[in-house]
Amino acid sequence: RKGNSFSFTDETSLSGIVYTYRIEYRSGNRSYMLFTTEPVGVPAEKHPRVQSHPNPFNPSTTISYELSSRSHVRLDIYDAAGRRVIKLVDGVHEEGLYRIVWNGRDSNGVQVASGIYFSRLRAGGDTVTKKMVLIR
Repeated sequence: RKGNSFSFTDETSLSGIVYTYRIEYRSGNRSYMLFTTEPVGVPAEKHPRVQSHPNPFNPSTTISYELSSRSHVRLDIYDAAGRRVIKLVDGVHEEGLYRIVWNGRDSNGVQVASGIYFSRLRAGGDTVTKKMVLIR
């Protein structure tokens, strides 16, 4: 608190959600409602989001990705040496949430070894890379 002004940063807000905040003043055991804010919208993320679950995984993991607009999407898996293991997705997708299962196999259907792998999602002009751990 600084004079008669207050500030608050909501560290838990999620993109694409609209919030309304109630501002209260507390003194001892009493609470005084000061005002309620107008709806506050958190802008949707423009970059694609990607995650895998479970991680670490065995024998497979589900890779989820969310697009904020229609985009050409390419999803590849790479090993720790930077070699492409498999191409999972290559095509145009509409805005929305997508899920694909990677079964821990390369493009020839051979099981890959335990280790660190990276999913790389390219959508439009953005690239997002996430680490995954395969434990056999």
